[in-house]
Amino acid sequence: MPGQYTIRLVTGNNAYEAKLQILQDPQSEAIPEDLREQLDFQLQLRDMSSAISALINRIEWVRKDMIDMRQRFGTNETYSTPIDLGIELEQALMSLEMKLFDLRLTGGSARQDTIRWPRQLWAKISSLAQYSAGSDHKPTDQSLEVMDLYRANIEQFIIDWNDFENVDLRTFNDMLAEYGLTPVGR
Repeated sequence: MPGQYTIRLVTGNNAYEAKLQILQDPQSEAIPEDLREQLDFQLQLRDMSSAISALINRIEWVRKDMIDMRQRFGTNETYSTPIDLGIELEQALMSLEMKLFDLRLTGGSARQDTIRWPRQLWAKISSLAQYSAGSDHKPTDQSLEVMDLYRANIEQFIIDWNDFENVDLRTFNDMLAEYGLTPVGR
């Protein structure tokens, strides 16, 4: 937003401050209210993207715990039941994560073009943020509607994740405890 700002740099025990004025593009005819709405819209999209990233990280850590368990105990017949169930659970985790981000776009297949697979929620939110950021005008009604749809998708995913965590993952961890193994995803 155009206005007067104070910037601060802290390095070690030293702090430096300077005043900075951000000017509106002289070519822009946007009014301050439109600029504020655009900024608020972008901040909401940023927060939605951050929430999805946190969910993806949570899933990835649970998957890592399962992979570590499989690598550590996979050859021990005593643990074949939890290892086999862990593999099934990991597939369920990947299915959940695929709703947020297409895992085929990572690792060895990352060179593949994105036209082959539909964009998932994180990419859709990123695209909406990018496409709408190129304007000083307030967000369009359509952009706001799409953001609301994405927000509803996030809310539903959180419900699905909580169900998974509270039922499937808890049941799996209870079984691990019976085998004397460390729970995953904690």
